[in-house]
Amino acid sequence: MRKFVLLSAVILILAFAGVAGAQTGMNITSGTFLCNFQVNADGFGMSCLPYVAPEQTATATPLPLPTNTPEPTSTPLPLPTPTNTPHAMDMTDMTWHAPGVSHGDRPAHEHGDAPPQFVLDFMGASSVDQAMLFTHAGNTPGENMLNYKHTAFKGWYGEWRVASGLVKWYGVFHLDTNPAGHTSRFHSYQLWVQDPTGNTSHFEGWVDFGTGNMTGPQKIVTCGVDSGIRPIMLVNQQGCNVRFENWYARASGSGAWAPDFGFNINPTYFDIGSGDPLNVSDWRQIGGSPRNVDRRLEWAWYPNRSNQRGAFWATQFGQVVSGQNDPICSQVTTVGGKSYNNICLAQYIAPTLPEVSFNTVLSGGRNSQQRTFPVGNGVVFPN
Repeated sequence: MRKFVLLSAVILILAFAGVAGAQTGMNITSGTFLCNFQVNADGFGMSCLPYVAPEQTATATPLPLPTNTPEPTSTPLPLPTPTNTPHAMDMTDMTWHAPGVSHGDRPAHEHGDAPPQFVLDFMGASSVDQAMLFTHAGNTPGENMLNYKHTAFKGWYGEWRVASGLVKWYGVFHLDTNPAGHTSRFHSYQLWVQDPTGNTSHFEGWVDFGTGNMTGPQKIVTCGVDSGIRPIMLVNQQGCNVRFENWYARASGSGAWAPDFGFNINPTYFDIGSGDPLNVSDWRQIGGSPRNVDRRLEWAWYPNRSNQRGAFWATQFGQVVSGQNDPICSQVTTVGGKSYNNICLAQYIAPTLPEVSFNTVLSGGRNSQQRTFPVGNGVVFPN
């Protein structure tokens, strides 16, 4: 089993966006789709028509609706103090800790699930406090600096049964469901998957919530309904009925060899409107305590989309390179009005990894899981 250097680390997973690998020095392109839902015997079906011709399409995955939670009525807690000075980080900023803990300028928060033993083994860590999950090679710029950035790292452990046996998985996802996070097209992910043979695969990169040459995500502000547009970052308008915030990534947006992801999150903030998304005092809370402990995740991996297996390197956008010293690794990729230094990340896909999708997972929720994560002694905004 491979060991990594420690610093390397509502409603559907949408498979409707066009595939466009990130090319060095070039813009990322994709398609935008409008989807209609139909009820069928298995749950919800869905069909989509493109606004622009896609480069590639995949099959829709019908899934159940997430369960929303009534809005809390308690007295709102104060927002964290905005600051332009990054907190001086220590190991507490980099590793998982129990829920409800505050440290430095980070108010009490939770990071979801602790990494399981098979992830520690893969990383070469002897304990949870040695597994550097939140500061890693694949971070987006400044992703673990400001307090509302750090608190957004969420660990997630699950087990799903497929025909060949039990698949165990653990992911770390940067889900800053707040006005600042709503401006970012890319958010980092790490995913470890132990297949029924005991082999562990590891994926790392940036999840893409935009399309075409957008600088930011494809953000849609809703008044209680789903727009049906994918990919999407669906945000609640103040004064409307509150629904789960939907983050559906562009299918194959992190590479054809990589998993697809979709998230539904009980929202903590309304859309920023005309306010400044980087000014925390402009943020508008929903209710009296963070609701984003209620989260739903769906992910899928399709072996027939790519023959990439074993150990290899790829940029954060999913472009496979010859190794960490490939010239592409020191070049720049421009997306919309932003330019990003390429980061080349080590990947590993075990040849024994089976398809993980709605069609292959036999567990009750198929390839999705919704949970309310524990808060320990309590969490406060922004969590």
